[in-house]
Amino acid sequence: MINVGIKSTRNLFVVIIASMFFATFVLAMAAGLDALNALVWTVLGVLAIWYPGELVADSVAMTSVPLLVADALAAIAFVILTAFLTSVFYSFIRGIDLRQRSTMRKVRRLTGHVIIAPLNSFAETLDQELSEKGVQSVIITDTDREARRMHARGKLAVVGSASSTDLLEAIRVHDAKAVVLCSDSAGENAIAAVTIKTLNKKVRIIARVNHDEDLPKLSKAGVHVVILPEVAAGTWLGGMISEKVLAQAK
Repeated sequence: MINVGIKSTRNLFVVIIASMFFATFVLAMAAGLDALNALVWTVLGVLAIWYPGELVADSVAMTSVPLLVADALAAIAFVILTAFLTSVFYSFIRGIDLRQRSTMRKVRRLTGHVIIAPLNSFAETLDQELSEKGVQSVIITDTDREARRMHARGKLAVVGSASSTDLLEAIRVHDAKAVVLCSDSAGENAIAAVTIKTLNKKVRIIARVNHDEDLPKLSKAGVHVVILPEVAAGTWLGGMISEKVLAQAK
């Protein structure tokens, strides 16, 4: 399989395909086709799609040497393009698989870690704070794109849901110190908390909540600590103002 993970290899293939496309177009025009027909002929030829001869104004051009050469170049370009796109696809799939396997190997060695789900701005800030304090965390994301972004930053991220028993077992919820549920939905956090408690009754569950009326629901689900971001931010800001701003003003 062609290694298209190397940028120089990808660029080489792009140049080859573009050059053959341009040469095919020029030959089609040399055969007597107008610019529009030559362009369509080239595109369809490279994609190995039959071009109706009725669309060509000059029927003699159909058997001209330049057009036959253009057909041959288009056929070769199609083979190269197919090989290139296939390699890109398999490299992409292989890359995802390798990253996921690498992440799971690291996760299997963890103990006393913190599980954070799902990924959002609140979760990212929390993960950064834990990282600065030397606490390892595993982030559950909703999409492959988010997981790849976190992998690029050296983070342990897996795709799935915090209410999936299979995923929770895979990321060692049995050995986790705490689970932080960051969803905006109290219902989703409650369902995840119930699932987590069935797998590990001792793990500490912390959940984000946006409304006071959701507190009983989360408490019944087994959540030990709830965080109201606005209240926490206001408390922190008030403490900072009183300790630094007002103290300096005295």
